[in-house]
Amino acid sequence: MGGFKTLDDIGDVTGKRVLVRVDLNVPMADGAVADDTRIRAALPTIRELSDKGAIVLLLAHFGRPKGAKNPTQSLSLVIDGVADVLGHSVRFIPNWVAEGARAGGPVLAPGDVRLSRPDAGSSNVCANGSDGRVYCWGDNFGGKVGIGGGPLTVSTPTAISAPAGVSFSDVSVGGTVSCAMSVNGRPFCWGVNAAGQVGDGTRTNRSAPVPVVEVRGA
Repeated sequence: MGGFKTLDDIGDVTGKRVLVRVDLNVPMADGAVADDTRIRAALPTIRELSDKGAIVLLLAHFGRPKGAKNPTQSLSLVIDGVADVLGHSVRFIPNWVAEGARAGGPVLAPGDVRLSRPDAGSSNVCANGSDGRVYCWGDNFGGKVGIGGGPLTVSTPTAISAPAGVSFSDVSVGGTVSCAMSVNGRPFCWGVNAAGQVGDGTRTNRSAPVPVVEVRGA
């Protein structure tokens, strides 16, 4: 008996629409997603397909509507939560048969990365990418752009040199240091570190994100 196929087995998906079955039965509170763990579980698959040039369409259900339209069990309720995790707006298709993938157009352009929630410091800017990465540009003195070195000025959004396997949910830019929170809840910082402001226990400038030293109780 053969094993399950993976994304490595499906061949070239450039420009193709890929339907991804995801679990979006998430807890809700006051009309908002209270726990996005299931949404974040789908992020690596969505990101890899997008990186390979695919147009990603997500298929799911919310609750158990049993074939009947029920506004309290509509996926429209979780769209904002999905958009927050992906880092860009998500289009909800209410009637797949009437206006689905053929008529509705792509949710993502092939290989497209959309930037959202930009934050600006005195001379550089960072934003979240729809592929789960953080993109920065501007003044790169002391490694402030976070791309692992490079020129003193970066004029286009460039993915920061994140550690392998680390994705970020939010980014904040200061005057000399930027920090991002990983999806696992750990902060990473980079930039000028003359006063130890990166928080890694050193005073060495950091041109790529490093984890902030954890504070342990006495």
